[in-house]
Amino acid sequence: MSFKAGRLLATALVVSLLIQMHIAANGHTAARTKIVFTSMRDGNGEIYVMDRGGRNQKRVTVNRVIDRHPTWSPDGKKIAFVSNRNKGYLQIWVMDADGWNPFRLTNGLLDIQPDWSPDGKKIAFAAVLHPKDLDNSPHVIFVMDADGTNERQLIGESGSSPSWSPDSKRIAFVSGRDSNINQIYVVDADGGHQRRITDDLVDKLTPSWSPDGKRIAYSSGNGIYVMDSDGKNQRKLTNGMGDEHPTWSPDGDAIAFQSFRDGGAGIYTIDIKRRIIHTLVPAPGLRGVEPDWFYPGQLAVDRTGNHITIWGRLKEIARGLR
Repeated sequence: MSFKAGRLLATALVVSLLIQMHIAANGHTAARTKIVFTSMRDGNGEIYVMDRGGRNQKRVTVNRVIDRHPTWSPDGKKIAFVSNRNKGYLQIWVMDADGWNPFRLTNGLLDIQPDWSPDGKKIAFAAVLHPKDLDNSPHVIFVMDADGTNERQLIGESGSSPSWSPDSKRIAFVSGRDSNINQIYVVDADGGHQRRITDDLVDKLTPSWSPDGKRIAYSSGNGIYVMDSDGKNQRKLTNGMGDEHPTWSPDGDAIAFQSFRDGGAGIYTIDIKRRIIHTLVPAPGLRGVEPDWFYPGQLAVDRTGNHITIWGRLKEIARGLR
């Protein structure tokens, strides 16, 4: 066999192996996907984890205090969340994904809405600006290292519900600073280049970036909406009572959200293309809110270069064998 033929055979074998790995991984995507969420089914806020379809719901915090606002670390090993277990103050904590080893990250009186950066290095959150006046003080956005160090205020004006872009370079957030109507803004991760990307007379809440960085989902009125990341092409996906808190599936094909459409707080998903809604955590009661989606070991990737796609990997190997 010639040297050139040998290299072609090696390339074909590698391609075949990677395609088989890709098919095998995608075949188990539904089983391996996890959603963390908050439930009040036990009398107070506790954090649960379930499979993509709502199966295998497992409680991972067990105490008499409030635990809520969970968010996955990028590797799926940790969950950041909000708890008042320290003297009754709402603060940011982190724990192992199974609920063990809780550790407090912040020391404020009202620190909420943590969001872990996709590179795993930072956590953004909202906090009151003046802790001595909790009822009248606006929230502002803070960013800290994932271990709780180097905490800094990101913006000088009001802001809440931070959401990292998939490349960890920008943060979307909500503010009513200009008109007392909540609109969506985007700011660079260093606090620079703030810009408002929505501008109308309806409140917008809980923005969430798509995995490819091209779209942002948010809640407004009684529905979940999607728009381009620059605020253009807004379109409504759902129309239910209290449809809020959207979070994207890792493949970008579906969105999970909380809703009061069935007489209580439940969690649902919508297939974006087919507009089909599935129930994951049914009402009645306050059984499910604040979902956050995670899939360990996913091979599907965005086109921004932030992750390696299966085809990008094939091209790299092919170049190396030339």
